Amino acid sequence: MTEEFELPSRARTIDLVRPQRLFAGLAVYPSFVAATLLFVLCVVVYTWTALGPALPRLVPALLAKSQWTESELERALRTFFLVLSFALPILFLLIASTISWLLLAVTRERQPFMHVLSLLAHVSLWAGLGFLTKALLVKLTGHPEPPVNLAFFVKNVGDTGRILLAFTNPFLLLALLWTAKGLRAWGARPSAAIIGGALPWAAWIAFLAAAGGGTGTRFAPSAPVSYEGWETIEKKAVTLRHPPDLAGDAGELATILDGFTLRLADQFEFEPRPVRIHAYPDHETLERATGEFLHVRVTGSVRGRDLLFLEMPGRSAAMTREAGLRDAIRYAAIMQLAPIGAGAPRWFVEGVAHAAAIPYSPALERQYVEVVKKTGVPSIDLLFDEQLFRTPDGPVLARSLVDFIAYRHGRDTPAAILRDVSGGGSFRDALFERTRFTTTGLESGWQDHIRATLEHAEPPGAGAPPDSAQAEDVAPFRPRH
Repeated sequence: MTEEFELPSRARTIDLVRPQRLFAGLAVYPSFVAATLLFVLCVVVYTWTALGPALPRLVPALLAKSQWTESELERALRTFFLVLSFALPILFLLIASTISWLLLAVTRERQPFMHVLSLLAHVSLWAGLGFLTKALLVKLTGHPEPPVNLAFFVKNVGDTGRILLAFTNPFLLLALLWTAKGLRAWGARPSAAIIGGALPWAAWIAFLAAAGGGTGTRFAPSAPVSYEGWETIEKKAVTLRHPPDLAGDAGELATILDGFTLRLADQFEFEPRPVRIHAYPDHETLERATGEFLHVRVTGSVRGRDLLFLEMPGRSAAMTREAGLRDAIRYAAIMQLAPIGAGAPRWFVEGVAHAAAIPYSPALERQYVEVVKKTGVPSIDLLFDEQLFRTPDGPVLARSLVDFIAYRHGRDTPAAILRDVSGGGSFRDALFERTRFTTTGLESGWQDHIRATLEHAEPPGAGAPPDSAQAEDVAPFRPRH
């Protein structure tokens, strides 16, 4: 017994879950514009969401081959992918509709092209829901291309396995099934409905899987690093392992990091923890060791409580030796400050470590401005995004906020807050006690400060720096020479 319903005058989007009404409405009044726009919107939402974690992985490889700056390259890639996200869904619908229409003609089941296009446009909304699901998974996992199929649970499969797993995507299967059911509802034979309706979708799913899309492709190098013959340098607070051909550079690096760690421990009044460091000869080897692509200016990776993977300073074309050495010192500071600042947010520890390792300078001020021009005036919520610290922008923004605290309340204030937290106090309580700032007030003052900086004006109410220090001395915790 078939379902009884009033014959609709036209299809509605809600009829997607009531296929008989959908097919009847499209037979009476074929339409595709609204459905196509909704499909495009779903693709754009996913693209915009995925670009956040994807760009830091794509830019480094392109930066070395480009004459553009990093910010120019990121803007160009963002524009390129967003334009594609508008154009490709429309192109896909036109091509898929044409193929289905031709296949139906070959099987002697002729349908008007507008009917076929309208059917494909509406059933593509199932694929659109799949894109929205992928966008949600991007937010949850931080991966730019999470699979919406069983590949989410099954790893390390071959090419055939990827294709088979791709057919477990429920949204694409619904699109395939609805297309075939629609053609059957319009009188096509079962074989013609499968050939003209299901076959194009099946071919598309297989193509995406064979190309690596939609099945959880890893953005990561896979070649292992050999530690054979590596040598070890032991200092009081640092144990550094390195390839034998880097003995001279490694010895100097170990001495610098150990001395800095001991001075930092004296400054913050804590017992330094022994830290193990693996120093790699170049950025590519660091990537292989971590198993992930890293931004060209991300030179280290913290691996647990006491292990640091580090690119040897002076070996990267994107980082001068001095900049690479300062970054190594910054990672050493993070390793020591993270345990005593466990009760503070990550941005605070990152900002204090940055200030401890890298002196304030006009160049750093210009870097603040460059980052803010890319991100817009940031919120503190942005600094709680773990993905931000996979790029060079995260530490710089965190330092900007810590510098603002030091500028307004004295350069010893961040250190005092950290000591309060290390003693078991609440970060919010310590912040208010030392600055009279709530988190909301801190954010508002910081944003006003940034806006004034962007306008090349003195921050409102800043006046002379605390304790009458010179402007370049306001940044806290300058390393002692």
